[in-house]
Amino acid sequence: MLKYIIAVTNTALPPALVAGAFLALYESRMGPRSGRPLRTGFVIGAAASLALVILKRNTGFVVREYYNLGVLFPSLAVEALLVVLTWLPPGNPLSGKPRKALALASLLAIALWVGYSLPDLLFYPLDFSVGMDTIFNTLYAYKVTGYAFGLLLSLLALSATAAIARQLPPPAVKGMFQAAVLVCIGRQVLSVLQIGLGRNLIPRSPFLLALVMDMLNRSEWFLFALVGLGAAGAAAVYAGKSFVDPQAPNPALRRKLKAAARRER
Repeated sequence: MLKYIIAVTNTALPPALVAGAFLALYESRMGPRSGRPLRTGFVIGAAASLALVILKRNTGFVVREYYNLGVLFPSLAVEALLVVLTWLPPGNPLSGKPRKALALASLLAIALWVGYSLPDLLFYPLDFSVGMDTIFNTLYAYKVTGYAFGLLLSLLALSATAAIARQLPPPAVKGMFQAAVLVCIGRQVLSVLQIGLGRNLIPRSPFLLALVMDMLNRSEWFLFALVGLGAAGAAAVYAGKSFVDPQAPNPALRRKLKAAARRER
């Protein structure tokens, strides 16, 4: 069970934390009822992931490393574009060409994040029954439980990060997202270097090999950095909610304000 909790959280938690910060930023710039590009991007990424799993499972046509490179290179470009777009002049919501540019970049980012992370989550259940005569046993139940708990933890992290970021002031939300994307880019660059060296697509040198191996041994640092950003955001929100009794013209409104502050904390 623990094996799949760790595997699923290592796969799903980093993009979930980045996506949580991104959702808050997207909503603040695009306004309510503007989630269609995000839903479209998710469907595209899920369809590509499902196609990869089916082809990889039933044919020898797909090489996963080349698929990952095909997703990582455009993902790096789109993430850089998103960072640039966060510096657009303030507007709530955006309109005209800036709005269209952010919507398109958001669609591509979600599609690429899902297309990169979801295949691993779809592959894990295919290995649950390996070496078993039947799925009706305790070991299989442990695997399913660990897998489900890892997914639940990642979804809760996404929801919590988005809820925290929504309560931060706009400059703090922008800074939180930019920092998260930079961590994500660093993680993806490491993956590109690992695949490139493994497939001899990048000239090998002792320095580069040593650097990549050293970073792979510390790959959990990227996850810790993202969790740290979320924790810092939570601490900022908590500290920003005053514990002093709010002033209100009547007792009912005062109780309502105090309840809202408790809920936000």
